[in-house]
Amino acid sequence: MTQVTFEPLRTATAAEATRFFADTDAVALVDAIRLASDEELRRLVGREEIRVPAVRGVLSRLHEYADPDSLASATGTVRIDLTRDDARLGHHLLRLVSGAIEVEVDVPASAPADVVLGTGVVGFIRLVSGQGDAALDYLAGRLHVQGDAALALTVGGLSRSPAPTRWPWTPPPSTRSTWPGRWRACRPATCAR
Repeated sequence: MTQVTFEPLRTATAAEATRFFADTDAVALVDAIRLASDEELRRLVGREEIRVPAVRGVLSRLHEYADPDSLASATGTVRIDLTRDDARLGHHLLRLVSGAIEVEVDVPASAPADVVLGTGVVGFIRLVSGQGDAALDYLAGRLHVQGDAALALTVGGLSRSPAPTRWPWTPPPSTRSTWPGRWRACRPATCAR
C-alpha cells in the first residue's frame, strides 16, 4: 500500500480534492488521517475547497470504514452538525437500516433525526476514522449529543479502525514505563523489565 499524504491538497481545487477523497484507498486515507496532527487537519479543512469535498467524500465512503457487525445492529437516523469556532458549517444526515448507510449531505438544520451529533470537523474526521471515541469526546465536551444516546455510541463505534502502518513517534526504550499506559523517565536497566 502506498503511503498517502495530504500535500496535494494544500493547493488543490475543489474538483481535485473531490477526486482525491474518492480515489484514495480507504485504509491508506485513514492511515494518513491518523498520522496527521490536529493542527494539520485544521489547516486543510480551513479551506472551503478542501472541507466540503473532505466531508462529502468521507460520508459517501462511510460504509468502507464501518465494521459490518456494528453496522448490522445499527438502526436509526443521525444528523451530524459540523462546526468550526462556534460557526455552523453544515448538517448531514445518516440513515442506518439493515446494515446499510444512506447519506444525505447539506440537509437543513431542522432535519428530523433520532440523534443529533454536534462536533467540529476535525473531531468528526477523527471519529469516523476510528481515532476518536464518542463517549470520551462527549465527556470532554467535544461531542454534543441530543436524542438517542445509545445510537450515538453505536455510530461512534462503527469504524473498523484499521491499524496505521507506522506511528508518528515511538518513545525511546529508556523512557518506556513497565506500567501500561504511562510514560516516565527511567534508567534503561529498570525499564527493560
